Amino acid sequence: MAQSTSATIRHILITGEPGAGKTTLLRRVCETLLQQSQQLPCYGFYTEEVRGNTRSRIGFDVVTLDGKSHTPLARTNEHTTSPSATFPRIGQYNVFVDEFERVALPLITDIQTPCICFIDEIGKMELLSSKFKRQIQTLLDKPNMILIATIPIKSVPCVDTIRRRKDCHLITVTRENRFGMTLRNELMIYIEELKKDIS
Repeated sequence: MAQSTSATIRHILITGEPGAGKTTLLRRVCETLLQQSQQLPCYGFYTEEVRGNTRSRIGFDVVTLDGKSHTPLARTNEHTTSPSATFPRIGQYNVFVDEFERVALPLITDIQTPCICFIDEIGKMELLSSKFKRQIQTLLDKPNMILIATIPIKSVPCVDTIRRRKDCHLITVTRENRFGMTLRNELMIYIEELKKDIS
């Protein structure tokens, strides 16, 4: 374990290069917690790659924790139905900020504590929403709540501020350590320790 759990740690951040397995780790931990008979309430969402007929990536969806609801977060020009000039862009993708706020924000707002909140991810696309940015700060400061979030490994000003918080523990996923149970077990140990302070 990279560092011992202390009373100052309240949240867990998962980082790593694109494709390293951050979302997979978060989803597996979330699924494990949802299967527990006396689990804390879980809120939040994750993002999922969307691939076209040729299996090339054409965008991303926001997905509810139960996996039953998908909403477009971003698409390439050729897969954007409205005029692409009306959307902000991150790289090759048009980002549907209004749709993201309509679907994702209710999943992480007005939540009942104690609880665990999963967010995948706090990244450039999501941070185009000023409302999302403010809500993340609210969640980080909210008592009796554990935030488990994925963040990009590259520098992003708002994310860097979160990364430096003393109440956040950082776990880095790599292509070498993502296999097996080690990271998931480490994350579950941290969560079980943090749960003692809020439940």
